[in-house]
Amino acid sequence: MYTASGWPSVSGDALKVLAGNISSDYDFTDDIYNIDLDDEHENPSQSHIEVSKVDNSAYGTAFAAFPTEKEGREACHAIAALCEVSSINSLISNFILPLQGHNISGKDNRVHCSLNINTETGRLSARRPNLQNQPALEKDRYKIRQAFIAAPGNSLIVADYGQ
Repeated sequence: MYTASGWPSVSGDALKVLAGNISSDYDFTDDIYNIDLDDEHENPSQSHIEVSKVDNSAYGTAFAAFPTEKEGREACHAIAALCEVSSINSLISNFILPLQGHNISGKDNRVHCSLNINTETGRLSARRPNLQNQPALEKDRYKIRQAFIAAPGNSLIVADYGQ
């Protein structure tokens, strides 16, 4: 399976397995060396640098594919950063851009969606924008839900139709 530009396609789950349970943020020198600053010069002194063993258990399957631990750690953190970028890109395209269209604002400059009550499943659906497809409260790390503010004197009702 390939992308439109011809590169091999890989799922987000596969990338997460390769990266492991690590953050995309990483400072390589802090984990590899226990640096003690020289009081006089406030520079690391060679005599005060001790190589410490790094716990590699959180790294994914990509870690073992590299000849050195440093290269394995760098690869896992690079893959984790790629997963983070993919997550942010998905958030932008699914939640933020649909709320910025010119055709969603009503005469009162508030967002109004189109509701469809005649679905095959009998459920209510929304579109332009799909206000039923906003990040779950516990997954809204960029506070997109805070963009929705009720008009003065009104309230918003949030319902979870999860089964």
